[in-house]
Amino acid sequence: KASEKAAAPPMGSSWDPKERWRLVMVVPWKFYEHNNVTEARTVLLAVRHAVRSSRNWGRRILIFTDSAVTLGVVTCGRTPSYHIQLVSDRINACILATRFRVIMAHVGTKRNSADAPSRQVINSKVKVKMAGRRPTPQR
Repeated sequence: KASEKAAAPPMGSSWDPKERWRLVMVVPWKFYEHNNVTEARTVLLAVRHAVRSSRNWGRRILIFTDSAVTLGVVTCGRTPSYHIQLVSDRINACILATRFRVIMAHVGTKRNSADAPSRQVINSKVKVKMAGRRPTPQR
């Protein structure tokens, strides 16, 4: 059915040990956006990072997310939200240009090893900028 939610496998417990992970990048956001938009931007950042090397073109990439909205947008490729769709279009362009296949998997927030570093960046660098008014989106 078209009305069914996008199915994505949950993250298995074999992915839990912290030794399996290393920090690749921590990027502070330049301005405040809704959490769903920033979650989609992190997927775009991961895809762009992976496709920088032509060796990766035509391969699959597994991305874990704790955002059900982002999981659905990347899996289906569309959303009614204008701002998230702008990011989704850029993700889709990267995928199309490099024959990339993005596989999304859901991870619970408590099991997400990327949350702690991102919260440190939010608390230290972006908090001041969040106090101002929202920027108008560029078209």
